[in-house]
Amino acid sequence: MNSRERVLSALALKEPDIVPFADWIDEGAKLNLVKSMGEKNLNEAELAKRLNMDALIFFSDGGGPQNGHLESNMIFLRDHQA
Repeated sequence: MNSRERVLSALALKEPDIVPFADWIDEGAKLNLVKSMGEKNLNEAELAKRLNMDALIFFSDGGGPQNGHLESNMIFLRDHQA
């Protein structure tokens, strides 16, 4: 399964090949992680890829899924098969 299939399978209460990994990291923790990796600056997507996350979840200022679909609030990061 690729990241999209894995996350959507879990959201549909089906069994993915492995548990998908997606998380939210606050700015302070992000800065500490980036520094500990020896990097000067990584944006959220680059950091999530380095942490082998399947998806990066974000919400607009209004909060909650756009159009009622959580998928529209996700950036899938690993498109390769596990």
